[in-house]
Amino acid sequence: MKKESSRVGFVIADALWLAGFVGIWTLLIAYWNTWWVLVLVPMFTLMLAGIGELLHQTAHYNLFGRVRLWNDVIGWIAAAMVGIDLKTYRPFHLKHHRAVNTGDDPERAIYSFPEYAEKAEGWKTLSNWNKAKMVFGIASRFSHALVSVLGANAPLVRIMRVTIPSFIVLTGFFEGLFFLIPAKMIVAWYMPLFLVSFVDLLLTQSRHYGTELKAEARRVPLPEQYEISWNLKLPLIIELMILRRNLHAEHHEYPATHWSIARDKQAGRTLPLAAYLQAWWANGPRVM
Repeated sequence: MKKESSRVGFVIADALWLAGFVGIWTLLIAYWNTWWVLVLVPMFTLMLAGIGELLHQTAHYNLFGRVRLWNDVIGWIAAAMVGIDLKTYRPFHLKHHRAVNTGDDPERAIYSFPEYAEKAEGWKTLSNWNKAKMVFGIASRFSHALVSVLGANAPLVRIMRVTIPSFIVLTGFFEGLFFLIPAKMIVAWYMPLFLVSFVDLLLTQSRHYGTELKAEARRVPLPEQYEISWNLKLPLIIELMILRRNLHAEHHEYPATHWSIARDKQAGRTLPLAAYLQAWWANGPRVM
């Protein structure tokens, strides 16, 4: 594993990211009915995608100086916000590392879409409109499968499902919005939550895009994990907002590396964003 030299630096980086997340969300809640939403909704959507990586890092105990208590506390809250149970996710993800892209890989349960398999075979013959409809369906199916497999009914998940909308309703009540409260809830929470399902789909599809799925169940060594994984080249600001969630090949090679010092070696395992989107749209998404 890659050695880490400055735990204090990692704690500061984690704290700054969390402060950014809370700050952007606060601004969205405060300015939800202004033109600022055109900037704040996309920004908060990306930060929500970063919550997925925050959860991922806590599953490896990489955050907050590797203090297990803080990793668990932040991980439980982050997971519950997006409808996932950390207790379910941690062994699920660690098993993915051991058996990536094999018949024993648990991620196949949430990143496969057998009901779209027949349509995907004829993907190149579909019109752009039919492709868009299919992507919409896959994104919805992906989000449903994600929360279903990873503990959507855990107690903290149910609590968070009520607490977040209730908080937004409360702010709207004190602002005297009353009849506009449902609109505020949509803009400040449900819209970003809906949009992040598409961001999540694109990010997760890129991780092992175009690599062959092996039927046999076996343990996959680290060098092979790297060779069947991809990094997705993104602008630096987006990388930071999503906690470098796009560097999946690097993560498979060095799972214990803190997000703030993860770097893309560009050793032939990097997909430029435009090239990836073009290939994804031309050849179709992974459905198995």
